[in-house]
Amino acid sequence: MGKAPSSNEFNEKPTASVHETRALPPPPYEIVRHVLGTRTLVYAKILERPIERNIIGGTIRRAQHSVEAIIKMRGDSWLPKEIDPYTDDSQFGCYFYAKSNPLPGPGGAPQHLTWGILNSTLEGLFQIAYFQGYSQEMNWRVVDSKWGQVGSGYIKAGSVDTDLGVIGKKANQTAVAVS
Repeated sequence: MGKAPSSNEFNEKPTASVHETRALPPPPYEIVRHVLGTRTLVYAKILERPIERNIIGGTIRRAQHSVEAIIKMRGDSWLPKEIDPYTDDSQFGCYFYAKSNPLPGPGGAPQHLTWGILNSTLEGLFQIAYFQGYSQEMNWRVVDSKWGQVGSGYIKAGSVDTDLGVIGKKANQTAVAVS
């Protein structure tokens, strides 16, 4: 496994107030986050298993940097079929998984994640996990206010290789190759 980022590595300011120690109901519960400046709503179902704050933060930021590089090189578009689902494994001890929504949305067609919406989703998840302090495994879904639910996924402890096997490993290698 790689080295996890130190606590001061994310010299970033939250876009929402940071919650201090708080009494929370036992998981699972859902947190909803609107990503500022976008039409993106992230619904994160917080699960029981904790993930160290810097590990989950580093994993999300690594995935976001990969997605931003793809947008810079190729522009915003649907995730290509060969890497949808998309995975990113930071090698810090957790991984990110995303897939397009196969169910029909407005107009009756299946909805697809775009690189831009995936980038916004990662920003929302970072706000939830790192700044709001919900550093736990989570399932999530993303809703675009125009297109409806366009994708879903999760952040889990572990690694792509052990949890997803060959399918996840191939998707991750393809994603890295594209970026």
